[in-house]
Amino acid sequence: MLVELEIENLALIRAARIAFSPRLNVLTGATGAGKTLVLRALDLVRGQRGDRAQVRAGAAQCSVSALLRVPPRLEQETRERIAPVPLEDGELLLARTLAQDGTSRCYLNGRLVPLAALREAGGRLIDVLGQGEARLLADQEHRAGLVDACGGLHVQRAAYQQARARAAACAERRARLHAETHARRQRLDLLRFQDEELHAAALEPGELQRLARELEVHEAAEELRALCTEGLADLYEADDSMFDRLARLERRAGGLQGGARDVLQPALAALDRAAREIEEAVAGLRAALEGVSADPARRTHVAERLDALRRLCDRYGPGEEELLARRTALAAEIARLEQEEDESAGAGREAEAAERALAEQGEALDRARRAAGARLAAQAQEQLRALGMEAALFTTVVAPHAGEHLLERAGPTGLSSVDFLLAANPGHPALPLAKVASGGESARIALALRMTLSPVLDAPVMVFDEIESGVGARLGEVVGRSLKALAGERQVIVVTHLPQVAACADNHLRVARAARHGVVETTVDALAGQEREAEIAAMLRGSRAGGTTQSEARSILRQGQEET
Repeated sequence: MLVELEIENLALIRAARIAFSPRLNVLTGATGAGKTLVLRALDLVRGQRGDRAQVRAGAAQCSVSALLRVPPRLEQETRERIAPVPLEDGELLLARTLAQDGTSRCYLNGRLVPLAALREAGGRLIDVLGQGEARLLADQEHRAGLVDACGGLHVQRAAYQQARARAAACAERRARLHAETHARRQRLDLLRFQDEELHAAALEPGELQRLARELEVHEAAEELRALCTEGLADLYEADDSMFDRLARLERRAGGLQGGARDVLQPALAALDRAAREIEEAVAGLRAALEGVSADPARRTHVAERLDALRRLCDRYGPGEEELLARRTALAAEIARLEQEEDESAGAGREAEAAERALAEQGEALDRARRAAGARLAAQAQEQLRALGMEAALFTTVVAPHAGEHLLERAGPTGLSSVDFLLAANPGHPALPLAKVASGGESARIALALRMTLSPVLDAPVMVFDEIESGVGARLGEVVGRSLKALAGERQVIVVTHLPQVAACADNHLRVARAARHGVVETTVDALAGQEREAEIAAMLRGSRAGGTTQSEARSILRQGQEET
């Protein structure tokens, strides 16, 4: 339960400390007095969005603190998940500051925590039913959420949503791969042709250079053979070859004796070396002569091969390295595109499997919602009778969405829509609430649903912001007693304009606006005795309340305090 709420410098509230009863609490006051400021303070400690414009003029910051006593049934969940701080005697202090510069600080039991942690704790422990709750009944997702809460279908709904997300992703991938099929196959045909052409060429590293040199040899073959033949003759084979001359010179020098021979020794050594060099040159010329092919067929083959390889270089790269690299790149791209071809076929099968899973999850959720919706309608029907709608027939309908394809029918909350139908009077057809329910009826239906779901929602503190909007004084007592009955199970805080509802409260708080020292402030005071009676009278007749109104107020208070 909410034990105490402390507010400082929030708009017109300079300072307020509000104590709450564990049962039914009401906030009353004239329009514009500032009742919404108390709710706004609760929103801040529930982690809702803060606005620096809410900081009281002249103050550096506003602050809100809410002391909660966690019920024993929630202590373990609170320690393990809701609030990442130790509980002190089962109490949890939610606090928040909001500065003029827009910065915000959040605290749990005095420890600085992220806003998300405050939102988790406050949202779980304090449930707020606002004035727009009745209007939310026109929203399909909200209706589905109420049915899911009744049936405890959150796990099934999450499983459906996961299946829907997967099916959508698989369908998108299948469509993308399918759309790219034509271009991919055209590309594959081209790449395979190029790959075959390059592999057929069977280029080896260094081959272009070797072929170019070989062709140069073939083109100079006649000149080379003539040069080698002439060189062989001059050096060795002719009758008066250079080798013969050197040999004669060596023989003549070899005939000298003693000192004469010594004079020529350096020259003789050089002649010996020259003879060996001539022998090597002759061997080289003979090898060259034998190696120079005069085969025209070989020359033609080399020229054609070189021309073919150079044409490939023109298409795929300026040189041999680029040509070889292109062959490697082609293999990699072909492998990637062939994998995409396999993936395209696999994506189709995967998408079909994902859609089957989606259909199964969606149909299972629909079945569960029909059962939960029937229970919700039956229980809400009882609440509506207690709220003065004895003849009304309230039902839920789970109707499949229209669409040719499964993903067209798969909405964010299910394959079907959840609708609430109302037959307000006997003999009239049941129609959607938006078409037949008045403002007061919608408010009572919203209240009946929230009271029905109270055990499921399990928040220890329930706050109602003028939920009786559109409900007249005649039914005010009925609404008040319903809220009082609900407060027997958990703490209830109600902002109300109906005196009949206010009279049922265990704790009556009045919000008022007054000028103090020339400054307008909003105050919150607990009422009892004659002050409370005067407030009820003012709610009945305003400032013109007289003796008769005072008597009526006393009567309403007596009725409101009777046991339900």
